[in-house]
Amino acid sequence: MFNTIKAKFILVILTIIILGVGIPNFFLLQQFRSNFAERSIILLETSLNVARNGLVNCMNVHGKKDIPNILESVSQNEWIDHARIVDIEGIILYSLNHNEEGKRFFEIDSEHKFGNTRLINLIEDKGVYSATEPIFNAPECQTCHNPSQEIIAYLDIDTKLTSAENRFYTGTIHSVYLGIAILFILFILLYILFNKFINNPLKKFMYALDEVEAGNLNIQLPQETDDEFGIIEKHFNKMVNNLKDSKRKIEELHFEQLQHADKLATLGELTAEIAHEINNPSAIILSRVDYLQLEAKENESLKKYEEDLNVISSQIDRVSAITSNILRYSKKHSKEFQKVNLTKIVNESLAVLHPRVRKKRVIIKKSIPDEEILVNGDQVQIEQMIINLVNNAVDAIEEDGIIDIQLESKNGKAVIKISDNGKGIQQQLLDQIYSPFFTTKEKDKGTGLGLYIVNNIIKNHNAEIQCSSKINEGTQFKISFNRIMNE
Repeated sequence: MFNTIKAKFILVILTIIILGVGIPNFFLLQQFRSNFAERSIILLETSLNVARNGLVNCMNVHGKKDIPNILESVSQNEWIDHARIVDIEGIILYSLNHNEEGKRFFEIDSEHKFGNTRLINLIEDKGVYSATEPIFNAPECQTCHNPSQEIIAYLDIDTKLTSAENRFYTGTIHSVYLGIAILFILFILLYILFNKFINNPLKKFMYALDEVEAGNLNIQLPQETDDEFGIIEKHFNKMVNNLKDSKRKIEELHFEQLQHADKLATLGELTAEIAHEINNPSAIILSRVDYLQLEAKENESLKKYEEDLNVISSQIDRVSAITSNILRYSKKHSKEFQKVNLTKIVNESLAVLHPRVRKKRVIIKKSIPDEEILVNGDQVQIEQMIINLVNNAVDAIEEDGIIDIQLESKNGKAVIKISDNGKGIQQQLLDQIYSPFFTTKEKDKGTGLGLYIVNNIIKNHNAEIQCSSKINEGTQFKISFNRIMNE
């Protein structure tokens, strides 16, 4: 019920009004009630004292015949409603209303109470204060009354509420009803005002957010006011426009990247075909060189070319190794996780990159053990990861730089470190380098997908990657695989 802002707002406001207005008024009414009660009690006590003293004097001097006069004199006060004398059996002996005399008291006024002490109480439904007091059998009274009686009779006097008291008690009831009516009116007004100024703008804003979430970036909120909601609408419209522009740019970039990827795929196929075509004449040349090397061993005239033939043979072997690596890397492989040797993968990946590294005059420093370091993974994916990282290092170095590649086994982990002394990456960009299409390279030199692919390969292998970098000092990537120990 109170899960909405509207319900909470109205509840809080009404609570504040009740606490801020109701409580002070409650204490004020209680004070008025106390003051009126105190005034009535003083009046009653005074009347009781006058009546009791008058009765005692009257009985001692004139006897019972002056009792009605005493009651009449007490009733001279305009606020006195009733004055009676009741015997211990509850029979009314004397009363201002003579018709009550001789009747049982409790049949007339059942709300009254008698006791051994003076009792004063408010009878609200009749609007009177009632006071009763026992008349004790004093020594001077025992000449006419049985000495064994402790109480001779009871004196009962009622005072009417003053007009101010009546207005007060009536007004108290009216105030309660008025307060309820005011709270109801406030509730309706708050409900209407909240709907108009808060709830309706919020509904529009929530609807607009749902539309944006659904992909509708053409929605705009009308800026109808200059208040806080107007500011929110202004910023929302600006945000949607920025999202729309960003989406358009991403779509354009995505299309360009797809075109570029298609070109790269075509180029890869052409490269594989060229490598295959190069292999054929290389094989022929190599076979001819082998034949000439054999002839040179027997033919003295060819001996002087033996060293040249060895150089040609070694270079042809090198060409064959390069084309073999290109063919192997360009082939599509099914993703299959199995035991792979990181030592072999790192060496073969560097062999593929050798021509580019040499062209950029970059020095490769390797620290790779001879032993097998086995991990569970996909060889092609790991090769792609290493090639992407080394390519990035080459791009960062420009020329005449150093790339340090280390492979080590430590604490059950196989760790590859690829470090360069290039231009580095700004610290505030390190959290973004694995995002798709993010690149710090020039527009025609990077797709922004290399490190995104690397990060996905790392996740596929349950490995970890860390990057540390300093501007103009270089960058290091550290990749940790779970090693499979040699049996």
